[in-house]
Amino acid sequence: MIFQVIQVVIIECFDMGRTKLFLR
Repeated sequence: MIFQVIQVVIIECFDMGRTKLFLR
């Protein structure tokens, strides 16, 4: 269960980073 939460957080962080790079 905890692993699932971590996976979601990592995916969201990755998505945010990709958006920042795209805006850059």
